[in-house]
Amino acid sequence: MMRFGGLVRVALACAVLGACGDDDGTNNGGDDDSNTLTATIDGVAYTANSSVTVVRATDNSLIITGTSSNNRAIKIELPPVTQAGTYDAGPGFGAIVTYNIGLSPYVTSATGGSGTVTVTSISSTRVAGTFSVTTVGTGGTVGNRVITNGKFNVDF
Repeated sequence: MMRFGGLVRVALACAVLGACGDDDGTNNGGDDDSNTLTATIDGVAYTANSSVTVVRATDNSLIITGTSSNNRAIKIELPPVTQAGTYDAGPGFGAIVTYNIGLSPYVTSATGGSGTVTVTSISSTRVAGTFSVTTVGTGGTVGNRVITNGKFNVDF
C-alpha cells in the first residue's frame, strides 16, 4: 500500500470533502435519501444530511463521504473491499477516517489515532457498515474527537 505524508492526506481530505467535479470513471454513489451516514461525535449526534456519497475505485477501494448542513464532514477511506470485514484505523493501517469541522481536520492516521471500520455488507450496488474511532487534530488543529456509533449505508 502506498503511504502518503500527513500534509498530502490533509490536502486530499480537503479536496474530497470540499469539492465535487467530474470523475475518472469510478462509480459514484447517488446522493439520495436512501444514503445515510450517522455517528456520535464527542457525545453529540451527527447526521450527514447535506450529502452522502461513495466512490468505488477500479481496485475496489472505497471513499465514503458525508457532510452535514453545518459544514462538518466525515470521510472514510477503505483499502480494496470485496467482502464484509473489519479494518483497523490508525497510523499505518489500511482504513483512514477524517472528521472536518470547516477546514479543521481530525484524522485517524495521525499519532494517537485509532479505531475500526467494519463493513457489514457489500454488493455490486451498495455498502453498509459501522465505525468507532478516535481522530487527532492535524495541520495546526489541536485536540482529538471521539466518534462512536458510526453507521453508513450508501449506494455506489
